Amino acid sequence: MRTNKKKVDTGLEKVNRTLDSHSEILESHSKILDSHTEMIGSMMLDITEVKTDVSVLKTDVSVLKKDVSVLKTDVSVLKKDMTEVKNGMKKKVDTEEFETLEHRVSLLERRRVVA
Repeated sequence: MRTNKKKVDTGLEKVNRTLDSHSEILESHSKILDSHTEMIGSMMLDITEVKTDVSVLKTDVSVLKKDVSVLKTDVSVLKKDMTEVKNGMKKKVDTEEFETLEHRVSLLERRRVVA
């Protein structure tokens, strides 16, 4: 009986050591799980913030698209106006040509007074 009791005691000690080892491993895994749970919570907050930021950016981009559309229209009008001004300037006399003509008229007027 003593041999059986020794065998049982030895077997129980092995089982206890194995259980202790498993308990340590389980405790370690629990700590890791707790750590991961904290990280996931933090990431969820970050993701919520990113979602908010993306929403704001979408709104901003929408406004910018409208602004760009208005600017395109304005530039188109400016181009048309500049073309009209350019064509109008072509019709006007060049300043140098005007000064030359003015000088010639002045000479002719002096000759007329003399004659």
